[in-house]
Amino acid sequence: PQIGPPFKKLDNRNDPRSFVYYWLSDKGKIEKKKEVLAGGKTKTLAQQVRWAGGIGKYFTGITVPPGDLAKLVLDARFVVPGKARSALAFSRSTMRASRIEDVWQFYLGPMKAEFMERYNKSDGNGFGISGLMVDQAIDKPGILGPIVWLLRQLLVLFQKLIPNWGVAIILVTLVTKIVFLPLTFKSSESMARMATLNPKIQEIRKRLKDNPERMNQEMAELYKKEKVNPLSGCLPLLLQIPIFFALYNLLNTQFELRGAMFIPGWIPDLSVAESVYELPK
Repeated sequence: PQIGPPFKKLDNRNDPRSFVYYWLSDKGKIEKKKEVLAGGKTKTLAQQVRWAGGIGKYFTGITVPPGDLAKLVLDARFVVPGKARSALAFSRSTMRASRIEDVWQFYLGPMKAEFMERYNKSDGNGFGISGLMVDQAIDKPGILGPIVWLLRQLLVLFQKLIPNWGVAIILVTLVTKIVFLPLTFKSSESMARMATLNPKIQEIRKRLKDNPERMNQEMAELYKKEKVNPLSGCLPLLLQIPIFFALYNLLNTQFELRGAMFIPGWIPDLSVAESVYELPK
């Protein structure tokens, strides 16, 4: 769905399409490159690519061309006004023999590592394919990877206990809130103590506004006397930000949420933006 030149309708999934290819970069390394072309544009690559494809949020179509590929064209021209295609065009070197046999390979399926990694080792698939590395098309969470992995294990565990992905998301959220409850209390307590000191702080700032050095010194002495750290109110909140980013990454890429029912008649698909009412077209 939503992969390839046809674009039948918008489905409210916020599912943008882009190009991805595995190639020999200018640095001499085989690496993944992701391209997002503006509608109406094309781009020609003269470098050799191991594979190339179009990717969406949940699905991908990847093509592995013959080894003597000459060039690749990424095509995002408009099919009709406002609807851009997402097509690939391959061309090969001039044939010098009377007969040449080409072998093309295609992966058309979900953006799930457990499926795509099968083609990295010949014993993992029925075709004897190895070293394809099509799983590189999946965007990795980077330094948040371990946190995303842990949250995913929790999400899958809760879904097995209660077979509803919406309930599983709520339970994962509750677990993260419980884990950070001590930090939340500490942050709230620190902000409350800072609020009680605010009149004294304002008095110091007003009295020593023309002497910043002395003002900072007296404020530091006040914090030390009252045993208050001005950063302790926001620091616990900053520690939670990576968890929020990791949770967003997880829920934005979890394939099983596509088409998953939460509340019949209200939230039939967890991958679609919630709407109360749609204006008639």
